[in-house]
Amino acid sequence: SGARVNNFGDIAVLFALCWSSSSCEQDTGYYLAFPRNYHFTQSLKLSISTTESEPVYFFVDTLDGFQFRGIVHDNATVTVELPLSFEVTNSTVRNKGIRITAATTKLTVHGLSHRDRTSGMFAALPCVKQNVNEYVYYGVTYGTTYLSQLLFVGCEDGTQVKVGSEVINLNEMETYLYTNGSDLTGVRVVSNKPISFFSGERCTNIPVGVGFCDFIVEQLPNTALWGSHFLTASLYGRTAPDIYTVVSCAPSTIVQIHCSNSLPTQVLYEFENNYETFTLSNDTFCTITSNHPVLVVQFASGQEADNVESDPFMMMLQPIEQYENDVAIVVPSNFTVNVVAIYVRPEEFEPEKVSVDGNSQTNVNWTAIPCADGNVCGYVAYVSLTEGQHRLSHQDGQCGMIGASVYGFSYHNGYGYPAVGTVHTLLQ
Repeated sequence: SGARVNNFGDIAVLFALCWSSSSCEQDTGYYLAFPRNYHFTQSLKLSISTTESEPVYFFVDTLDGFQFRGIVHDNATVTVELPLSFEVTNSTVRNKGIRITAATTKLTVHGLSHRDRTSGMFAALPCVKQNVNEYVYYGVTYGTTYLSQLLFVGCEDGTQVKVGSEVINLNEMETYLYTNGSDLTGVRVVSNKPISFFSGERCTNIPVGVGFCDFIVEQLPNTALWGSHFLTASLYGRTAPDIYTVVSCAPSTIVQIHCSNSLPTQVLYEFENNYETFTLSNDTFCTITSNHPVLVVQFASGQEADNVESDPFMMMLQPIEQYENDVAIVVPSNFTVNVVAIYVRPEEFEPEKVSVDGNSQTNVNWTAIPCADGNVCGYVAYVSLTEGQHRLSHQDGQCGMIGASVYGFSYHNGYGYPAVGTVHTLLQ
């Protein structure tokens, strides 16, 4: 059912240029690490959740002997506080990786690096082994206020990672921090085995020159997990323009953007590692489509852009091809505004079947997102959240799919991440 999208055309034939020839895949657990925050990080936390009805036993371990065994239930998140020494601050020390394993794939993991006024949160992606010759990733950052950062975590021994002319050798759970004073958006990273790939900046102003800077981070997938159809919505409560970066992985990629209050925009990417950053007016709802898979990231502006309590973050948008039926999300403490934007495809738009913590979403305002041909390509609703775990689901069996963006703001601070639990390659 994942390929059934009205008005977006037949998406089943679009996924052949960015990867090799087989959809065979194996989830090997979560491997993650925390890139350096701006200064004086106050806490590093893992939030571990599940949607399983039965208790899930999980295990967290590292190369330097840190271990944590836990049990998580579907109505409560387990928080693991990590020593601050696990922050990856350079490329010399390699033993900073964290492994999380469980007997079930229905485990959701989030990471939070917190400091007053510079926090960053990400949804961890499981390390998926695929029958491919190479794994390809692309960096996404914004501007150059402070250092741009790419962080690699090995999922297997004998991993080779290539960035430009540099080759990095990694074993399981080893890390490497690649930094640069320039924007690393569009930088191509290739590995012979799967890695966990984190991209962001130590502290950046968004837009450039607008205060204040904030730590931004996101775990980004390899190109086999990209998509060609996206729904977007402005950030709730903000009046600053919306900023998106779209990255392509194939020559002659054509990206079309159609929004509720503007003319369609079409961009042709002539080269493999091209990208484009778009600034769209606030209170805009858009569809983004492409003839080859792309990666889309939404950015939040700094507080001085609109004098709304907030600050920058980066947030990957789920392609419609990766929407899910049931997923757990987590809202951290210390944020005054917390929101989830829920996206639903038109053929599954039944608000009584869209659930947040078991409550149908019939009393919220749903906004139609237009297609280029004037039809409706999807719907979106904003739902306010409280601190702690929440569960998003579509009650139409396993066929009803939803996407979601989770984010929040406080005074000169912000976080955002996509509501992802499982991922799958898009080979058809």
